Amino acid sequence: MAKKPVGVTLRKPPPANLDAFVANDSHIRELARPEVVVHSPRGNELREMTVYLPTDVARKLALYCHDADRDPNKVLSEILERELSANEPEVEVAPISLWERLRANVIEAVRSRLAFGL
Repeated sequence: MAKKPVGVTLRKPPPANLDAFVANDSHIRELARPEVVVHSPRGNELREMTVYLPTDVARKLALYCHDADRDPNKVLSEILERELSANEPEVEVAPISLWERLRANVIEAVRSRLAFGL
């Protein structure tokens, strides 16, 4: 007995409401990659970040880390921390004169006695 041929047709999808799709941004949140935070054994939080290095620099880093038996992440972290802290503006602290310290001590002593009702 021969099988009946099945009629296959392509159906048109229902018309999409583009304004509703754009207004509902849940699809964007689903596609967005969540930030990866790892806790190191020392208790530090580490955030995943992709860094692109020139081939020769990446090779030098890999050889250095292999020879020194060090983690490349730790080496890069130390280098970046040193570089970023070197570029921070230095805050100038004016030295406190002897008279200003004496005045502050006297004011503190008077306030402490006033607090106790002396």
